[in-house]
Amino acid sequence: MKKFERSNNMLDRTRQIIPVCSQTFSKGYRYFPVGASPLFLRSGHGCKVVDLDQNVYIDYILGLGPITLGYRYDAVDDAIYEQLASNGIVFSQPSDIEYQLAKLLTDIIPGCEMARFFKTGTEACAASIRIARAFTRRDKILSYGYHGWDSNFAVVTERKKGIPLSIGDNTLTFEYNNIDSVKKAFDENHDQIACVIMEPVIGTVPENDFLHNIQDLCKKNSAVLIFDEVVTGFRWSLGGAGEYFGITPDISVFGKGMGNGMPINAVCGRSDIMNEFEDVMVSSTFGGECLSIAAALATIREMKKKNTIAHCWAMGKRLRAGLEKVGMRTQGYDCRPALILPDDQKWKSLLLERLIEHGVMVHLGGLINICYSHGEREIDDTIKAFGAALTEIKNGATLAGKIAYPSFRRV
Repeated sequence: MKKFERSNNMLDRTRQIIPVCSQTFSKGYRYFPVGASPLFLRSGHGCKVVDLDQNVYIDYILGLGPITLGYRYDAVDDAIYEQLASNGIVFSQPSDIEYQLAKLLTDIIPGCEMARFFKTGTEACAASIRIARAFTRRDKILSYGYHGWDSNFAVVTERKKGIPLSIGDNTLTFEYNNIDSVKKAFDENHDQIACVIMEPVIGTVPENDFLHNIQDLCKKNSAVLIFDEVVTGFRWSLGGAGEYFGITPDISVFGKGMGNGMPINAVCGRSDIMNEFEDVMVSSTFGGECLSIAAALATIREMKKKNTIAHCWAMGKRLRAGLEKVGMRTQGYDCRPALILPDDQKWKSLLLERLIEHGVMVHLGGLINICYSHGEREIDDTIKAFGAALTEIKNGATLAGKIAYPSFRRV
């Protein structure tokens, strides 16, 4: 049995001085079976991480998605070191390295005529709706998916404490694969919707030309279509899920995987809309921070050079086939499969707990992130771990830790 003494001790100390014990809800202790799982990690290399008690895991959370090549990946780390040693981090004026990344993005992302950089997905998504509102001179937004903690998005979750309720009047939502819910929103808010902002795909496969039909409705109603590709970008393809599905949105938001762990996001899109940045209040001291930009350049170049995305698709296919054989059903796409789990937090917690004991770390929600460092050996070891965990649960294994819960729910 694995021991978690140091993790548990660190939790007790951290509770005293850091609210939630984490900077990110979905990394916090409530998301894991406390008492029978690691709560802090010390290091990572390739596709594996090490906790405070020196337990090693094959990781499929990958920092909630930013690791697309692998932890401590040489080509990216070397680029960061070179930028730091030879040039620096931030300056009093823009650096030409910003142009280099913007040019690379315009070369590989369909519809990207201009690009602007941010540190977080929340910032980038909030900026994208601000320029959409400026461009259309409308206030309401139509949203699907998770777009960060900005008030425009958080107001439709259960964690809306501290947000003026009036903000919710301008944030509408719709159901995925239900085009009638989108039509209804446009019909009931004629000439008021500035944009549709959506994750193009999460776990469910789009059906009946759903994404194309949304694009048609946006054009018909003169609304800006924004794809939030913070998660899907640089996983489905170099040009994101938009390129994969053959759709060019007006604006795309990329992040997470483009820097292999370094904090960088980008708003990309049509120049006539992007030029609204000239007049709207969107500004950040660290938007042009050069270490993250150097990391993004190195990451994308490595993806192009080694066709890393195709490798991730192949490893995902191998994983899904193996999981089905041991009795675990999946859905979605091979590049980021989703486990089909019962609506039972105790059972989910037990599965996480048993997988942790067998050296595998997965997300409570069942989403599987795959990086270039996941090889056939790690995939096969993971399948064995799932097989053992499911057998143990079937044979009556009980939960040793506390039940884990999602960090928030949409309302």
